[in-house]
Amino acid sequence: MENQHLFVGCDVSKGHADFIFLDEKRIPLDKVYNFPDSPVGHEKLLKRLQILLETYREAEIHVGVESTGGYENHWCNLLRNYSDRLSVYRINPRAVKAFSRGQMTRNGTDAISAGSIANYMISHPEKLSEFKLSKERDELFYNGKKYLHFIALLTKQETQMRNAFEKLLFEHYPVLLALYKRKVPMHLYRLLSELPNIDEAISSSISDICDVKGVTEKRAIKIKKALSSQPVKGNPDFDLIQISAQSILQHHTLIAQQKKQLAKKYKQLPGVSLLTSIPGVGVDSAIAFILEIGDIHRFKSAKKLVAFFGMNPTMRESGDGRTRARLDKNGSSFVRSRLYMCVFSMISKKGAFKKRYKTLRGNGRKYKDACAILMHKLLRIVYGILKSGKPFDMEIDQNYQKKAEKARKKEEEKKADPKQIEAQKLQNESYFDAPISSHKARKLKEQTDVPIE
Repeated sequence: MENQHLFVGCDVSKGHADFIFLDEKRIPLDKVYNFPDSPVGHEKLLKRLQILLETYREAEIHVGVESTGGYENHWCNLLRNYSDRLSVYRINPRAVKAFSRGQMTRNGTDAISAGSIANYMISHPEKLSEFKLSKERDELFYNGKKYLHFIALLTKQETQMRNAFEKLLFEHYPVLLALYKRKVPMHLYRLLSELPNIDEAISSSISDICDVKGVTEKRAIKIKKALSSQPVKGNPDFDLIQISAQSILQHHTLIAQQKKQLAKKYKQLPGVSLLTSIPGVGVDSAIAFILEIGDIHRFKSAKKLVAFFGMNPTMRESGDGRTRARLDKNGSSFVRSRLYMCVFSMISKKGAFKKRYKTLRGNGRKYKDACAILMHKLLRIVYGILKSGKPFDMEIDQNYQKKAEKARKKEEEKKADPKQIEAQKLQNESYFDAPISSHKARKLKEQTDVPIE
């Protein structure tokens, strides 16, 4: 009798991958293969799969490839359109790791990891739809995400160089830092990148300093006055300051160019105009959300999307111990940073988000907690807009809030019902005959008036 489903686990490493072949009963169909990530290795894998397809003519082959940050792309692109009877899944490594721990796996090798991937697919067939790759890769979305991550990398590098630059100024020219309380402006980077040395700035006229882009007469007077009061002149480390300023300017220009190119290429994506209808969400953020989300229909609910980007609250409770609820923070930190910047813009302007922010702060919420709640809300709004295909409407949002408030009041009335209170009291009484902890006893006492001896 031929097997109807065959499972291939693929553990990817840099330049090679391990493959294991199992049937539905977890019985190996062959030895574990290690193929190089080269045309020769690809050909050997395809030959092996072709043998399986010919041997088991009615079977469907499920290939699970563990996501490894890009090393798996060659294998996915090779297999995703190979056969109608072959499906490829990009498996979340966290899911496989949790499954392996649950199976009490003691050792860890590439071959064992490939087996864990295959066994995970056999044990959880209901999860495979979440990881399944389409037959054809959407090059527009794929390249767009690479653009986003490249811009994020450049921005991170610029931030690091800015921090290092400020330390140099603090050490050698603190008078310049004293002029700018928040951050060093771009016109100072331009000025320091063009000066051959610090004495040149002191001896230059105000009009010469004003030739630098962004330097007004008022700013030039302040800069010259501050440098004239500098006790040490002709600092030997000025070359390092000059090179750092030039590098920061280059990164700043490159980031601006990449953002402009990204907006020009992807602003026509379906959904961008819908998301920009949300007050505080610009074109750049709308493009980022759509590229990171991909097909919105792969998320069955708003909760799934929220959890995908780590904006869901999580807590741990066991016995008397309980941790404080906090954000899960799994998924893309890039999306969370975009959400924060959108919320930051929203609460600085008049509107429903600012009103909600003030309410949260008035109820005792800290700044970060209030922002996290609004980020969670914004992500749910993004889901609703993309799912419905309709622009942002404040009335719809207010109707949802009224429904939620109505459900909350109904729940409170249910808890205040005398029958419910009596039932809770009888349930709590049964605990006092058990060897419960003092902490549990105090909690029960707070819920009822049952005396504790």
